Amino acid sequence: MQTNRKRSIEKLMTFFYVLLHGSAFYFIWKVIYSAEVHEGRIRNDNIILTFLYLLIICFLAKSLDGFRINSNNKFALFVSHYITIVIADVVTYGILLLEFRKYITPVPMLYVLGMNIVISTLWILIGKTILEHHHARNCILFYYDDKDVRYLKRKLDESKDQFNVVKSVKIESDVIPDGVFENNVHCAVIAYMPGEYRNELMKYCFKNDIDVVLTPKVSDILLRGAHELDVIDRPLLEMNCSSITLVDKFIKRTFDIISSGLAIIVLSPVFLITAAAIKIQDGGPVFYKQKRCTLDGKEFEIYKFRSMIVDAEKNQKAVLAAKNDSRITKVGSFIRATRIDELPQFINILKGDMSIVGPRPERRELIEEYTDYIDSFPFRTKVKAGLTGYAQLYGKYNSNPYNKLLFDLMYVQKFSVLLDLQLILLTLKIVFIKESTDGVDEEFEIFKDTFEKNKKQKSDYDKVIF
Repeated sequence: MQTNRKRSIEKLMTFFYVLLHGSAFYFIWKVIYSAEVHEGRIRNDNIILTFLYLLIICFLAKSLDGFRINSNNKFALFVSHYITIVIADVVTYGILLLEFRKYITPVPMLYVLGMNIVISTLWILIGKTILEHHHARNCILFYYDDKDVRYLKRKLDESKDQFNVVKSVKIESDVIPDGVFENNVHCAVIAYMPGEYRNELMKYCFKNDIDVVLTPKVSDILLRGAHELDVIDRPLLEMNCSSITLVDKFIKRTFDIISSGLAIIVLSPVFLITAAAIKIQDGGPVFYKQKRCTLDGKEFEIYKFRSMIVDAEKNQKAVLAAKNDSRITKVGSFIRATRIDELPQFINILKGDMSIVGPRPERRELIEEYTDYIDSFPFRTKVKAGLTGYAQLYGKYNSNPYNKLLFDLMYVQKFSVLLDLQLILLTLKIVFIKESTDGVDEEFEIFKDTFEKNKKQKSDYDKVIF
């Protein structure tokens, strides 16, 4: 099938990626460093050091989605790989300094850096060219209600290299229409559907070897963190209410203190320049403070560099920024696009109000408003709020609250120290992608319309759309 062929190509490309990068490092190490460092044991360390280098580079590339050549565009791939190569080379050089406890010239590592930049660039261009010959898979979009379906259809159409929606089919019972799948259709996108209809459709697709792309609901995300339980003669799944152990909390807090303290010191010149630019522009306050909610709904005062005019929300309730919002200043536009406005939150992290990784802290009035018909929205506060996280990286500023909730629950249920490291690395990449800083747009407007229609009925959004 089309999907399996693309996955096979990705795996083959990954193999060549590892082989080429490992060969480049091995060559430079054996030819230059072995002659440069006059120690007998160095000659026996070629394979070990190459293996260590590959472990570092593979971890970084995977964490930054660098191996997902099919689903990422060229620009995102270039950013992922260039960050990977730079970090891997710096870390490896640091390991060499610690290992030999004397100065070792960095010139050979610069050779490795240059060679691997060329290798990665060619790897991405060749890989994308090969995959472009494999057309997007033809899909049928199945839906129960038309809420959000036009927006979803447009988003799928924009992913031209992934999906080609040949038709949309409204499902109004658990009976699958005859002849709904044509010979050239091997994928079903299932959206906004009651459970019993969705189950029948999924079983039909499994039986007929049809790929399924599913828009999940809260219960689906909660089960992602479940564990198999073998105590009786039938499968059981155990869902933990909290995936963060006391040891994890200690490690996480220790990391938060060290990393936020270092960040404040290293970024102090950026703090000073930004503060001066804000003050010079309109003479108003440098920082913007606002009440937000963190673990268990506890309120704290969040710090940000002010990016809007003074008193932007005076005498009105909480208002989310919109595209081309007139309240955003010229300096504010730049610091929002580059995420510099978020840097003062390292102070909140050092104080313990927030963590480096976690759901974005939200205002209490918005939490209460959304909870009126998304009764699971407060689940986001089962962990401490964070500067970066799933919703911040994979969602957008204008993603609707329900989708942000799903992203945040994915983090809550999949938490690990390793996942935190991966998300921190992804944050370096997302800085270069402008889309995530956009203001409220059509998706949020659709959500608001649905909100107003169902708020009067006190309907749970998770039940309404499925």
